[in-house]
Amino acid sequence: MGKITIQNFGPVSQAEVALTDINVFTGPNATGKSSLAKLFCLFNDHRFRADMTQIRFHQLLIDYNIDFALRSDTLIRYEGVNGYIEITNSAISTNMLGTETGKGGNPIFIPAERMFFANVSESIFSLISNVIPLPKRLLDFGAQFERARNAVKKWRIDFLDIDYEYSGNTDYIEFEGGRRIRLSQASSGLQSMIPMIVVIRFNTEIGDGLKRLFVVEEPELNVHPAAQERLLEFIVGRISDAGSKIILTTHSPFVKAFLENHQDARNKRVSHHDFT
Repeated sequence: MGKITIQNFGPVSQAEVALTDINVFTGPNATGKSSLAKLFCLFNDHRFRADMTQIRFHQLLIDYNIDFALRSDTLIRYEGVNGYIEITNSAISTNMLGTETGKGGNPIFIPAERMFFANVSESIFSLISNVIPLPKRLLDFGAQFERARNAVKKWRIDFLDIDYEYSGNTDYIEFEGGRRIRLSQASSGLQSMIPMIVVIRFNTEIGDGLKRLFVVEEPELNVHPAAQERLLEFIVGRISDAGSKIILTTHSPFVKAFLENHQDARNKRVSHHDFT
């Protein structure tokens, strides 16, 4: 799904990143991890591939909340299997066909703010259909979660020892012993994990079956260290086994170490990019 070269865009002064099967972006806050991950989504977005214009590019920068000024010395270059796209502050040049979207599915972007939807589960459809002024990437994820939970309905999540159910427009969690609560009443860790893993399961097992790019921001967010390994096994296993690629942005050294220790077991290429 390509290589991106950047000069002087937002917080990134210079970077060159080529995607492998599993990609980990680490570094302090405001160093460009998420910006680069979102650019990979943008360049693989069917909306841009069908209309590679400066107007469309700028709109998608806004949608992904990375609408930084394009300076006179800004260069953004994407190289994929079908050609290149190069962007400066004054022009877009490419040797790709304007209508070419490729054979893969649209990227799935899973934002760090995903637990928001655990607390408004009864209102997700209204939020989307009424175009509430929330960031577009957040609304897009809400639409993904809405579609996924309607398809999944019930799920025994073995690695968490819980049962998930979507019923009566509400998400429920049932623990061993039969205690049942709404997802909005659950711990912040479960509120962060459930929307993420329901969307991943739907798009790797139930949905259109297309290979695509998954970007997951801070998968470890609010998750106890004892559960992080099982969570990463699920995320990486599901996405890799579906033949898709993944970018994880993280502040956790455990995520990097875990993936480096497990890359041989899955015979997948793991690359680490430090934005320090």
